[in-house]
Amino acid sequence: MNSQLGLEPEFVRQSEFIHANIIQEEINIGINTGKHQLDICVHPLDIYFTVTNDDKGIKKAMIEIKKYHPTRIIIEATGRMEHAFIFACSKANLSFVVANPVHIK
Repeated sequence: MNSQLGLEPEFVRQSEFIHANIIQEEINIGINTGKHQLDICVHPLDIYFTVTNDDKGIKKAMIEIKKYHPTRIIIEATGRMEHAFIFACSKANLSFVVANPVHIK
């Protein structure tokens, strides 16, 4: 009935507003680096997944991460366990920050 009067239903306007706010937020990816695995969090979407910390797992992570067009990826420095992932980010033209784990909390 509202559409006949030229009015949009309220839920459409609210959903567009919510969608616009999500688009405006920065997407940050946090990586917890382990010897055998990478724990990955997509913020603010609250998406979590884990991949192996090897070529196969990193390739899988890159495919998934690129879907979100992140503003930046933050990975902890762990004494070289993060290097393969950093090289993959660089090759994929993804912005990344290597953070000192002492400063992460």
